[in-house]
Amino acid sequence: MDVRDQLKKLIDINPLSQNEIAKKLGFSSGYISKFINKKQEIAFWMVYELICFLDSENEEVLMKNFIDIIKRNENIRASLEYSHSKNYRELTNMLIQRCFLVGNQENEEWGFIYQWQLESKKMVYYDEESYLKNLKELTPKTLEMKTLLMILEMYCHFFKKRYELAAYYVRNINELILQIQDPFISKSFKCRLNEASAYIFLKKENDISNARKIADELINENLGPNYLITGYFVKGLSFFLESYELASYCFEKVIEISKKIQRTSTFEETCEQLGLLQIFWGKPLNTERKSCFIKALANLKKIDQFKSESKYVPLILLFEGKRKKDKEKLLLAMHYFYVQKDNFRASIPKYLLEKQGIRFIESEGGEYV
Repeated sequence: MDVRDQLKKLIDINPLSQNEIAKKLGFSSGYISKFINKKQEIAFWMVYELICFLDSENEEVLMKNFIDIIKRNENIRASLEYSHSKNYRELTNMLIQRCFLVGNQENEEWGFIYQWQLESKKMVYYDEESYLKNLKELTPKTLEMKTLLMILEMYCHFFKKRYELAAYYVRNINELILQIQDPFISKSFKCRLNEASAYIFLKKENDISNARKIADELINENLGPNYLITGYFVKGLSFFLESYELASYCFEKVIEISKKIQRTSTFEETCEQLGLLQIFWGKPLNTERKSCFIKALANLKKIDQFKSESKYVPLILLFEGKRKKDKEKLLLAMHYFYVQKDNFRASIPKYLLEKQGIRFIESEGGEYV
């Protein structure tokens, strides 16, 4: 199908006029006419907004058809960010090769960085020093690329749980995003920031309200499966103590999406989170994949084999403490979660202790019982 002919048909059958559609989307009707009449290639973001408004169900097919005919360098670069966000790996590879063929230095820079992003996703372990060194050695030629490189630096600090430093980067990058003129790229870069911000609010600040707000933004923008996974996972975790139904619904969504795009580690981790939720709320253990740890934790049998793994230690203490109403184990669980820089999960044993009558008094140097 020709995307321009298809858009022309969709506009003809829409209850709004072409002028009304253009006004609603924030640009001139003349741009639509030039594009659908095959007179001019218009900005990527305009076509994206037009397709999402007229036929969001067929967005993938229509956008891929549009990307197939683009010639403007700035549209090739915007297409790379779109394809990367949507997890279209074959399309991303094709666009990277186009960047290297056109003889444009800015395009070559984008091709190199997106190729590097694809390769870094495949790596189980990377050397942080060389990762940051490689980024620092690059001299971005555009504001968009300068912003993207800072986002990649921020991710590095975030994944190392340096949340204060990651939050500092987020604040600075937000100021740069305000200067980016391309609405699609600024929106997509904002989603990249929100991926980190949602976790920072939940894990570092234990700020459930802001974490959910950002998670909802990621879900509503629907810019790609990875953003949806983050949105639903953060939202599901935030409801762990409040609502089994809402938390389990969100975790099921993450399982469904990660299975579809073959993010195996996320699929397995979320199945485990759903199992933890079901055990905590006393529900039947019903997940698509039951890990050995979840099976052992469900009845606290053969659990000692997992006590050497640091990620499981606070969980074992939490569930043993909950079942036996053991204050000491709950306090230890809380301590270990704090050590892991997970203030939200630390609030779970704290909540159980408060139910047993323990009072936590705030002091300048921190909490004490």
